[in-house]
Amino acid sequence: MVEENNSLFQSDGLKKNQARLCDPKYVINCSVVTYENNIQQQGGEVVYYNKKFVEHAQAITRRQGRGAPYKSSITFTILHPWGNNVSCEAAYSNKYMPTPIKLKLKMCEYTKVKWMVNFVKTYSNLSVACPVPAATYTFSNIELPPKGFPLPILSGKNQVNYTCYTNENDLLLVLGIIINVH
Repeated sequence: MVEENNSLFQSDGLKKNQARLCDPKYVINCSVVTYENNIQQQGGEVVYYNKKFVEHAQAITRRQGRGAPYKSSITFTILHPWGNNVSCEAAYSNKYMPTPIKLKLKMCEYTKVKWMVNFVKTYSNLSVACPVPAATYTFSNIELPPKGFPLPILSGKNQVNYTCYTNENDLLLVLGIIINVH
């Protein structure tokens, strides 16, 4: 049983269109599923952006045609370089987890997380170097969850928020998206 529990956070061996799907009542009872028809993104949005640090932030979720998966695209311009003076937090929750699971790292630490680097290289023009230079960045046709995402995906409506802020706690950017798992 301990081996199964540890495997929840292992992403090795998963294909691009696979994720760990868990029974919400028994989180350790997870299995790998192909999620082509099981997971649907909706409502990608820019919740907030601080105009002193970020401009032209926009997000959209759509599909190319009937039966095609929903994909999200995000564009924003950062006005100052982001290094370890900026921290970003990914928060994931649903009704079975009222307290979100959070992954918080300083900007330069993200360059050391393999699945995040792969996600950024696959879907965006964002620099993986640190500090990230001031420029306009676009994430195009994002498919969630990202390949290698180290947490199980629970059935139902899942909220994912991505928040960036300075070390002085100035809020910079908040992005949100809903992932429905059927």
